[in-house]
Amino acid sequence: MKNNVRTLLVMIAIILAIPFQNLQAGEPVTGLLICCRGSNMGPFLINGEWNQSHDYGDINQVRGILTDIRNAGINIVYIDMTNPSQWTRLWDEFKPMIENIRTVCAEKKMEYFIMIGAVVSDAVRREQGMPAYIKTVGNLEFWNNQAKYTWENYAQDSHYRTYGFGDNRKMITMFYPGVLVDTLWNGTPDEHKTYLSKFYRGTHEYNQDFKDTPTDGWGYRDIQKSSDGKIRFVCPTSGLHPGSSTFLTRQQWIERVNWVTEAEHYSVFGSYDDTCDNIHWGIHDTKDVTNPNRKYANDDPYVYYKAVKDKLTKSTNR
Repeated sequence: MKNNVRTLLVMIAIILAIPFQNLQAGEPVTGLLICCRGSNMGPFLINGEWNQSHDYGDINQVRGILTDIRNAGINIVYIDMTNPSQWTRLWDEFKPMIENIRTVCAEKKMEYFIMIGAVVSDAVRREQGMPAYIKTVGNLEFWNNQAKYTWENYAQDSHYRTYGFGDNRKMITMFYPGVLVDTLWNGTPDEHKTYLSKFYRGTHEYNQDFKDTPTDGWGYRDIQKSSDGKIRFVCPTSGLHPGSSTFLTRQQWIERVNWVTEAEHYSVFGSYDDTCDNIHWGIHDTKDVTNPNRKYANDDPYVYYKAVKDKLTKSTNR
């Protein structure tokens, strides 16, 4: 009898000792914007200094950014590689940024995955010498090649994110609504999607309302979820177009943070630093920003970051 009581007390002590963030239903995720920095957006706090350049080519800045993300209770990041030019004429610029994030994630025991696009512009078609049939078939053929590179060079990392929850595939997400991806997918021959087929593929709603699919929920704007509710996305701005989106009040953001953490699988917190699409929640000084839609509530650099950190870590400190 005494042994049973002792065992029960030990079990209770172990349960009480589990950090609160591990009890969150959804795995927290946020994005890293490594391109398309908006102009006149104010500096982010990096390594204790306000920095306007925000350069993922600088590994020390990457360490500072990922430290702040991890301190907020998030250990999974996705790298925004949605523009075809990042994989073609600008590859020499962006590859070192991916490598820095990959390296620092390993250092900090964080996980990462890649977000790609789904369509290819006429300019890239011309640049790559792609034939006319590419317009109907070659969108996914192009991205299948990028999935091949990701599979062979990144996805084999032990810290490249596996979906989990009974699905052991490595993750890749596509910046295109699920209903449109499904149309592309069904119209593309199997030989042009061999590597895309190896991944769990999530999809991103953007700019307008589309019919939800089970693969949606990863964003990209406002507040969204997959049709089964297992993946939820929030950012601290309202509206589906970056030109008209405006930042929420502190209380509105807290309500969204509470909602997103109720996801069964993944809770996606916009992007840490996407000033281009206005979906960021990082430590950002906007007091000198002239566009009123791009200013943080009360000009408080910590207002959105602190709400995430308080929820995920139950900390009252910055």
